[in-house]
Amino acid sequence: MAVSFERYEEIKDIVAHTLKIGKVNSIPICCFELASRLDIECIPYSSLSLEKQSACIQFSEEGFTLNNSIYYNDYRISTRIRFTVMHEIGHIMLNHLEDSDDAELEANFFAGYILVPPVLVYAHDKTNDIDQDRIRNLFDVSNPVAENSYNYYKKWIQRNSNLFGLSPVDTFIYNHFFSIPTTT
Repeated sequence: MAVSFERYEEIKDIVAHTLKIGKVNSIPICCFELASRLDIECIPYSSLSLEKQSACIQFSEEGFTLNNSIYYNDYRISTRIRFTVMHEIGHIMLNHLEDSDDAELEANFFAGYILVPPVLVYAHDKTNDIDQDRIRNLFDVSNPVAENSYNYYKKWIQRNSNLFGLSPVDTFIYNHFFSIPTTT
C-alpha cells in the first residue's frame, strides 16, 4: 500500500504539534530531549543485561517501542540513533498500534520531516546553494537522510515557488524556530 497525500499532510501537522508540545526550537533537534519532554523513556540496549540485549537485537537491530518506551541500539553511530529514536517517537505520536509497511513509511516520513523540516532548510539557504553536505552538517543527520531531505527540499521549493507563500504548517514551523518569544 501507499500513504496518501492527505496522510502525509496530517503527519506534517503532527510534526508541528510535536515540535510545539516538545518545546523544540533549535537545530539540530535533540531526540532525547524531545522524548523526555513528551514523557517517553529512551532505553539504550547497553543498559540491559546481555540476555536482554541479545533479545532486543534479534527483535530489531535499530530500535523499537514498547509500552511508550523506546529501546534503541546505542552501538550504532549517533546519526543513526537520532533517526531511530525520532522514527520511534513518530510511531508513538502517530498512534501506531500495529506493525505495517504503511506505519513504517509514515514513521520514516515523520522522522525525516522533524529532523530536517524543509522550511528550515529554506531559511538556511540564503545564497541558494544548499546541498546534501550542508544539510548533513547543519541538521546532524546521516548521508541517506541528508540525501532524502535534499531531494524532498528541491520538490518542496519547486512547489512553493508556484504558490503565494508558505503552507500553514511551514509557517508555524518557521515562526516556532525564528520568532522572538513574547513575555506576558
